[in-house]
Formats: sequence, structure tokens, C-alpha cells
Amino acid sequence: MQDYFYNPFANNGNIVYDDNFVGRQDEIRTIQQRVINSPQAGCLAIVGAPRIGKSSLVYHTLIYPKNILAERKILTFRINLPDVKNHQELFREFVKQTLESLDDADSEDEFILIKGKSLLEKNLQWLDLQSEVRKFFKKLKRSNWRIIAVIDEFDQARHIFKDGVGFQALRELAYQPEWSICLVTVSRRYLYEIGNQVDISNLPGIFKDEILRCFSQEELRTLLNKLQKIDFDVTNECFQFIWDNTGGHPHLASALSFELANSWLNSQKYNLEESLQEATSEFLKYYDNLIDILKEDDSLDKLLQILFGPVITATKFDAEKFVRYGLIKPNNYGYYQVFSSHFENYLRLVERSRDLWPLWRDTERKLRSLITEIMETEYGEDWPSQLEKSRPKLKKMIDQFREAQEKEKKSFGGRASTNLLDFSYPMNLYEIISSHWNLFEKILNQDKNYWSARFQLLAKLRNPMAHIRDEIIQEHERQIAEGYCQEILYNLEEYKRRIYSNPN
Repeated sequence: MQDYFYNPFANNGNIVYDDNFVGRQDEIRTIQQRVINSPQAGCLAIVGAPRIGKSSLVYHTLIYPKNILAERKILTFRINLPDVKNHQELFREFVKQTLESLDDADSEDEFILIKGKSLLEKNLQWLDLQSEVRKFFKKLKRSNWRIIAVIDEFDQARHIFKDGVGFQALRELAYQPEWSICLVTVSRRYLYEIGNQVDISNLPGIFKDEILRCFSQEELRTLLNKLQKIDFDVTNECFQFIWDNTGGHPHLASALSFELANSWLNSQKYNLEESLQEATSEFLKYYDNLIDILKEDDSLDKLLQILFGPVITATKFDAEKFVRYGLIKPNNYGYYQVFSSHFENYLRLVERSRDLWPLWRDTERKLRSLITEIMETEYGEDWPSQLEKSRPKLKKMIDQFREAQEKEKKSFGGRASTNLLDFSYPMNLYEIISSHWNLFEKILNQDKNYWSARFQLLAKLRNPMAHIRDEIIQEHERQIAEGYCQEILYNLEEYKRRIYSNPN
């Protein structure tokens, strides 16, 4: 090992470029073919989840090689949209950044430099400013200069351009051949979502969406090759652990790799689970940020419905949008799964705190509470262990509950649920009830066959969304299920009333 050490993932969270940049070959080719090499460049919208590598991609391809591009008479610059207050400031920034790029390129186009500086010195009204900016870029184009403007954090446009004028002005600046500049936006949301508060239906039409998703396994292996710098051998077990818990998300994979490298540098050994625990705070910070974004347009509830059920308002269109975005993918069991097992466990925590279907949620909670109460009365506090001894057929199911609970506890500590039945589904609850029908018969009334049919319908409605078949919940089925929920709640209330009125 070398005499001096450094953690190869010490810069996680910063923009990466040049030799540190990994993967994204398809996206790089798109930028080269559409934006750089084409004599009539097309606008590009780089879209993706937070910390997926959007800013690094545009910096690596367009900003870092700006001197080389300038030799081809291509000027590139980056504007951070939150740094401007309105469309007037943005247009002035276009001119300012262009002048700086011309200066860096040692341009001899003195007339253009003078024209641009004069424009910035004037205090022009919007229409006059827009006209002068167009003339400025028209002169640049006549001098065979091409402009590529990267606008980062473009999500802010929905606040900065509330009146819609900024969106339309951008379109005109990029669309009209006389002065057109190439725009590359970087955002978490699609352009049509950013402009949903104003009518900008014609702006997204001139952009091609380039969606950044998690790394492929090949790209993740390339990223992890950085660990070779400290003689860290990435075994198949290590790779699979990182893949399962990050899904190839570059920021999360780098955060976990940082902890693995840190442990290795300190002691020449590592523990996968302990390193994941060390990285959990960074994971949670990322998850919380992503959840806040999904909440803004009700996407969170739709995502939870698709993954865990019941499917109330989510549609196949919503599922396809999440697939394109890289948040979910079809699994081998006919349903959808989120990009990593660790994030799935986190979403289960979130799902328990949200009322996707309030009536069923209330029913589910009270059923779990009743079953816990009855089982504790029958077997004591350690009722799960006693139950599986008394009813061996239930052991596999209870073990699955324990496994899910332990996984959640290991990942999220104090956030994890301590109630074993929080990891159950409707038919799981019915299996416990039917195995002790003598204890529940007087509470639920009717017979086992009666409730078996009702729990089967509730289980169907509680299912997540299937991707291999169109299994749509009909409105009449939902109404029937709500009737069953009300019947269960009524019986439970009557039981409580009898208990309180006759405690002995």
C-alpha cells in the first residue's frame, strides 16, 4: 500500500469530472450528438432524482472542456437559476456569461464585446432588453459562434417565472434560427411538471428529455474500482451488498463506499452491516429530501399505492412515469419494486404513517390491536413464540414478520416499528383469527366462511399494483369492501363496549 492514504470517495456530494467521472456513456453520446456536434444543436432537458449525477454530467461534458470547445467556436457556460430573481436578470446573465466566455477564449470579436458590455450598462425595460439580447446573439451567430447555456436547478423556474413570460422568452431565444442559442436544463422534474402552474405547453416541445437513472451493475463496478487505490478488494459479496442497498444510486453507493474505505484505511478490515449503519444518516437525509419532492404533487401517495397497495388513485400511467424516472422497476413476481431494498424498507415506514385509504387504515390498526390484545391474554407478552408452538403452520408467517421487523430496526433504529403485526397483510391477520376462531367468534359474529370471503376481497384491494395484468379495482368492489370495514369496526366497538360495561 502507498505511504500516503486518502479516501477515494472523500469528494462524495461534489461535482465529479474528468478522470473521476464514471459511466453515463449513452448520455454522453446524446449530448455530443444533439448538443455539441450538430451544426443546429437541439435543446436538452437533463432530468433525474436528487444527487443522481445531473450536474456532474453537464459539467464533465460541457463546462470542464470549455477551452477545447471554444476552439470549435462553441461557447459554454452554466447559470444556477436560483441566483437570478426574474427573467430580466436571467437574460442579462446570458449576455454576461457569454462575454466572460469570449474573454476566456481570447476572442478577437471586438465589436461583439463592445456591444455586449454596452447592453449590460443600460437600464432597459423588458421588451427593449429582450430585443437587444436577441440582436446580440444574432451578431454572435453571424460570426459563427455557437452558444450552449446550461441552466442548473431549473425547478426554480416555477417560482421565478410564475407569470409565464420567462418560459415564453426562453423558447423564443432557443427556437428562432436568427439568434438561437442551445439550452440545456438540469432539473429534478420534467419540464411539463415545472410549468404546470402556467401555460408553457410549447416550451417542453423544443427539448429532448434525457433521464438519468441509477447506475447499471457495470457502471457500479466501475465506480467501485476506485477502491483499488487503497488495495480494497471488492468481493462478489461486497458488490451484491452495495447493489442491494443502493440500487446503483451513485450518491448512495459513494456514501456507503466512503464508510467501507474509511474502515479499511483505519484497520485493514471492514464490516458491511456496520458500514451501512455509519452511512444511514446520509441515506436518510437523501430519502427525506426525495420524499419532500414527491409530496409536492401528490406523487408520494401514488408511489406508495403502487408498491404496497391499496391502489386507490394511482394508475398505470403513474407507474410508467416512475419507471421512466428510475424510481421503480417491474420485479419477477408481477409487481413493482423500488430501486433498492434499503429504500423500500424506508418507504414501508412512511406508508404506515399515511392514510392512503383512511377507512381501511383504521380497520387494519384496530384489528392488529385486537389480535395483539387477545393473543397476549391467551399466551402472555411473548405471544408470537407461543403462538408458533401452538400453531406450527403459522411459524413461517411469523418468521417473515420478524425478518422484516429486524431488517427495519437494523436500518432505521428508533424509527422502526416495535409492533410485529405492523408487518402483516389482511390474510395474515385472518390466518391468526381463524386459527383461534373460538376466541374471535363472539367478537366478529357470523362464521369462518363468512369472514374468509370478506378478508379475501380486502386482501385483493390491499394488494400493490401488478405490472403483468390489468387488475383494476372496480368502484363497486371498493364500496363493498368499505361496507366490510364498517362491519368489522362496528363489531369491534360493540366488543369494547361490552368489555367496559362488564369488566369481569
